[in-house]
Amino acid sequence: MFKEVKNSTQVRETSVLLSAQFLRTGMKSARQALEIFIADPDDIEGVALHSGIAVEAWCKASLAGENPILLIDRRTANDATLRILSGVDGMEGAGYELRTIGGVEVCHRMSWIHPHFPYISSDKVVFEARNAAAHGGIVEQQASLDALRVMVKVVNWICCNDIRFKNGVPYALWEEQGEAAERLDQSQLKENGIRARARIESAHRSYSERFSTFDQIELRRMSSQMSPPHPADEFSFPISYECPACRNPGWLYCEEVASIVEGGSGETRDREDSISVSPLSFRCQLCGLELESAELGAIDMGESLEVPAALLVYRLPYNN
Repeated sequence: MFKEVKNSTQVRETSVLLSAQFLRTGMKSARQALEIFIADPDDIEGVALHSGIAVEAWCKASLAGENPILLIDRRTANDATLRILSGVDGMEGAGYELRTIGGVEVCHRMSWIHPHFPYISSDKVVFEARNAAAHGGIVEQQASLDALRVMVKVVNWICCNDIRFKNGVPYALWEEQGEAAERLDQSQLKENGIRARARIESAHRSYSERFSTFDQIELRRMSSQMSPPHPADEFSFPISYECPACRNPGWLYCEEVASIVEGGSGETRDREDSISVSPLSFRCQLCGLELESAELGAIDMGESLEVPAALLVYRLPYNN
């Protein structure tokens, strides 16, 4: 059995077949969700159902394209699933034996593989609304609309960032629904900005109430001496960055994009001059502000930065 697992050809065939199957489902459901939204806005259950199906299918198509084993659910996987996704057996006759991860987990794995994947904790509404619609529960109109927005955001991101699906024009996917998809995507960006600004205002109020009697210079000194919290994953590291809520040093968690070495071609250096980094999240220990990737992008904190290498005290491998 173990020598069969090494059959990379079988793994690749499984990868291509699974990815194509999920992609067909994802494209069909994504278009259906928008068609229902445009033609019959009162069918909120239909919008929610197909939005949730589309998000899960598109994410599974992307992960299957990376490696089918990324779809294994360690809690419920049966022998047939393990053998198929690891490349021991082919897809023929798999039927209903294939058990893969659910929607929330597949989005978490997408975020793990792709740190800029635009899924935040509140986006789970897309699966909550889908499950309610599928099982006869009550779906609120706002939840259905939120699910649709999450779906458009996720599908457009995968179209633009996964090389297997990339066509450079994400709205072309939606055909005659392209204009509606673009409006929904822009409204999602606006909502991310509103949410980010609300968090900043809340953190500022909390900071003012807690530290109104403190000397500001002393607060900045205290903040600058704090060690950053450990990042949520092994791919990001913190750099000191002014907090937009309290104006004290906080921590902008980033991933490295490129190392930059000054000098002409062919010249070798024993050190990097600066590092190009891409922000993933922000944390301030003093006022408690927390911002995620989608929120950073909505308030102009998501642009790539060039940071002097000498300032990267906590660069990978990161240890507290």
